[in-house]
Amino acid sequence: MLPFKPKKQYTLIAIYASVTIAVAILFGVALFYLRTIGSWISNLISALSPLLYALMIAYLTRPLVVRFEGLYRKLLRFKQQKDETKKERLDVVIRLISIASSFILLSSIILSFSLFVVPLLLGDTKLLGERLVQLAERLVELANSLGSTFGFHLSADKLLDFLQGSRTVIMNALTEFGTAFAMTVFEILVGVCVSVSVLYYRGALAASVRRFGAAVFSFKVFRYLEKVVFYSNRVFGKYLIGKIVECSIVGLIYLIVLPIMGVPYPFLITIVMTITNFIPIIGAILGGIPCGILILTGENPILALWFAILVLAIEQLDGNIIFPKVIGSIIDLRAVWIMIAVALFGGSFGIIGMFLSPPLFSIIYMLLRDGTNHRLEKKGQPTATDYYTDLFATTAPPRKRKLKYLFFLGERDHEENDHQNKR
Repeated sequence: MLPFKPKKQYTLIAIYASVTIAVAILFGVALFYLRTIGSWISNLISALSPLLYALMIAYLTRPLVVRFEGLYRKLLRFKQQKDETKKERLDVVIRLISIASSFILLSSIILSFSLFVVPLLLGDTKLLGERLVQLAERLVELANSLGSTFGFHLSADKLLDFLQGSRTVIMNALTEFGTAFAMTVFEILVGVCVSVSVLYYRGALAASVRRFGAAVFSFKVFRYLEKVVFYSNRVFGKYLIGKIVECSIVGLIYLIVLPIMGVPYPFLITIVMTITNFIPIIGAILGGIPCGILILTGENPILALWFAILVLAIEQLDGNIIFPKVIGSIIDLRAVWIMIAVALFGGSFGIIGMFLSPPLFSIIYMLLRDGTNHRLEKKGQPTATDYYTDLFATTAPPRKRKLKYLFFLGERDHEENDHQNKR
């Protein structure tokens, strides 16, 4: 038995202080062993990569599976079945057929795209290699013409000897890339197999997660987390699918227009511009600069100027018509916020961070907006943004006039308005 009776408020203060000290110590240890912890996290992500691929594939395939389920339910008249046993069996059959139909359709699209694009892409790559060899020979001739004046000579044989010496390094790099690529393909195939189970049991998995959340959190917190998850799912789902459709439309435009213009390597440039278009706002610049340099290596360098004009025109078409129609107002962010999100997440997570920056920043913005509105409602203040547009001009106390303020138009009117509002 304690010689004194502890007070509840002091006990809570001691607990909070202990927890704060423990968190600070753990944070300091984490900073000291940051590289080791980063290596552990990287190894954990590598070990869980098949599961992550499975979740990603299941997430992207789920809307198509739902569409097929609705179609098959209408065709098989699922709602008109009265026998519950037959209804359960029919539901299992519909779900399995829908998953199979979705993967067959996606595989057919990917295979058709590969059979159509890969030969054209290899042809452009071969032509680019020949042009680069010709350009290297021209550069050697130009260097020799200049070297005759300064007393040096550069031969193409020396360049070939240098490339031959670098062959081992290039082959090792290609071998490592091939190994990593094969490992990634194997993990994706395993992820496809696992994603079938995730899609089949998606209702039970979602219910289990909700059950766990309801047991851990209070009802109010659980409902708010459910709202955040619903909003995040809506934003990510519509953004990812809409971005795929949008970039496909933009790529189709490049595929039609570039051969008509006579631009060299049209299919290679189309692939590059389509992939970089996944990055919002700055994607066209990131893809247009190297593609413009490739066009300069062709027989008609003036086409690079027309290509730049085409990129600007397609960007205006994409930003004003295609993007709003396909994705809509789900990403309700101004261009300046999207630029900040691209810079922030791109610097932290690279290309993937740039691609996912709009939905991530939209979710963060929603959380900050809800938190701000909640605080303002507790204080009894309005939550509309328009109310705070010119709030300082009507609430600030009158300022003392200084000589420099008299040179600016409207300063006296501002002070008079402040004085009248104070009355």
